[in-house]
Formats: sequence, structure tokens, C-alpha cells
Amino acid sequence: PGGHSDYILPPIQNPLETFLNEFQEEIGYEFEGQTSPSGLFTNRDTGGINVLYVARSDRTFQRIEESWRNAKDRNEHDSLFSATEQDIRQLAQTGKAIVRGKEHATTPFMQDCFALSINLQPA
Repeated sequence: PGGHSDYILPPIQNPLETFLNEFQEEIGYEFEGQTSPSGLFTNRDTGGINVLYVARSDRTFQRIEESWRNAKDRNEHDSLFSATEQDIRQLAQTGKAIVRGKEHATTPFMQDCFALSINLQPA
């Protein structure tokens, strides 16, 4: 999940709270795991400043997918898939990956997020 928030109207007091709200809207359940900030960088798509969080949950992918199917803002994403580190590395480097026979593509901003999540230098 991800989202863009305006730091002016209304002002953001807590970026983690904003992330958790986006998680609820896009994945469909209140996050109950561990989060930690992983990076702060400029979004090459919008020019805004982004905070990247790593989130770990005990939920199985199947349970996460079931929640996502009923999420309020599910339509913001056309797919949800369980990715290996190699899949994430491929998305970070090329913006594309084939996972279980289906090609997935991402934006330059998400390439940077994937790169930071596995400690690669963003483009």
C-alpha cells in the first residue's frame, strides 16, 4: 500500500499514522504487525518527499489477499501477489517481473521503493 498526503492541508503530524490509514484503505484490515521506517527519498514521479516503511505481519498471503478483495480502495491496484526477493530485485532494476507466469510492471517511484526495501541504490 502507499499513498500521497499533503503536508499543508491538513498538516501531517505522524507519517506512520498516514501509512497505517493507507494500509487499511488499500489492503482492507487494520495492520497488526511491526513497522519500521526504511527510507526517506524524493518521489521521481511527483517530486514529493516520501517515507518508506517496512511492514511485517503474521498473516498468511491468503488472508491478506482475502482482505484486499474487500478493501475500500482496492481499485487502486490491479493485482496483489506474493513476491520473492528475486522478484523484488527484478522490479527494482527493470520495473518489470514475471511472477507465476504473469508480467507485472511498476512505476519509477515504486522501483525506488523496491530498491530501498532490499538495500539497493535507487535509480
